[in-house]
Parts: sequence; C-alpha cells; structure tokens
Amino acid sequence: MARSFIVILLLAVFFLTGMLYGMDNDDTAINDESEGSDQAVVIEEEEIETIESSSIDVMDRQEPVHFVQKAASFLETFVKGFYELVVQGLYQVSQLFF
Repeated sequence: MARSFIVILLLAVFFLTGMLYGMDNDDTAINDESEGSDQAVVIEEEEIETIESSSIDVMDRQEPVHFVQKAASFLETFVKGFYELVVQGLYQVSQLFF
C-alpha cells in the first residue's frame, strides 16, 4: 500500500515538473484551425526567412565555450564510460553462466 502511494506521488512530481518545464519554454505552437490557412502560410514563410537569416548569423559567430559546457561534456564522457564498463562487466559475468 505504501509503495503504491509513493509511486503515485513520484509520478505526480515528475508530471508536474514536466508541465512546469514545458510552460517555461517560450515556443508556442500555431493552431492552423483557429487562424486562417492564409495567415498560417504567411507566418510560416516569415518564420522560415527569419530562421534562415539567423542561422547564417549563428554559423558565422564563434562564441567561446563556457565552463558549464566543458563540465557537461566531461560528465557525459565519464558517465558513458562508466556505463560501458558496467555493461561490459555484467556481460562477461553472464557469459560465465551461458
């Protein structure tokens, strides 16, 4: 009984965390049905033009790599390596029995 209650609470926490994260994003979807299809096409064309112009600007700039990005890259490499070691170890142990 207590285990089920804890699982339900954890599911609620993860769901609400995801909702908060989703609401925090500034990206909004365009509802084609509520707006006219002509307006949606015009908006999409404007978005494509701005995305193309901004992607060229972003590709031209070279920003320095921040400490957080370096730390995240290091942690990613460490975790992947550790995971591979654990999986390979478990695989070798399972090969002993089969």
